[in-house]
Amino acid sequence: METNAEKLNRQVIIIQGIRNSSDESLILMLEEFRESGESFIVPAIIEQLFTDRTEKFTLEAVAFLADLKEQSCVPMLADGIRAYQNNKDISNLVSVCWQCRLNFIDELPLFFDLVINADYQTAFEAFTVIENAAEALSEDALMQWIDYTKAAIDNASAEKVNLLNETLNVLNDFMGRA
Repeated sequence: METNAEKLNRQVIIIQGIRNSSDESLILMLEEFRESGESFIVPAIIEQLFTDRTEKFTLEAVAFLADLKEQSCVPMLADGIRAYQNNKDISNLVSVCWQCRLNFIDELPLFFDLVINADYQTAFEAFTVIENAAEALSEDALMQWIDYTKAAIDNASAEKVNLLNETLNVLNDFMGRA
């Protein structure tokens, strides 16, 4: 039986390996991680998405993250978005959040902020996360986000107005069902 110290040491070694591996080696590691299901590696994989890696690695890492099934990974994904939200490739990580189908309801402020303030591609990915989470919102929460979105429309760029109006349509649709 592995002690906590041994487990922590093993995890540190694995994370160092992730940071120091070639893209090819890392892609092979992703397959092993997919089978072992150890979520402690998620932040290190996210970190690697924003380093100088090949397109092949990026595609494999996004696919790996999109396959996450543990709800405990949601804060890790949200923290990664916060840490790299000004990176030009952040839409890849945001898209993972709707692809993995985990519940991001507790992270909705982050996604509403992205819809309002991020580039259009990232905003659209964030909209999709909101669309998936809205069904679980209470009537009060829906009303709060409707008001928030309406207020954002006044200061939005022309391209964002349509996306914000579509966000309102989604929220209002769920309001009718709440």
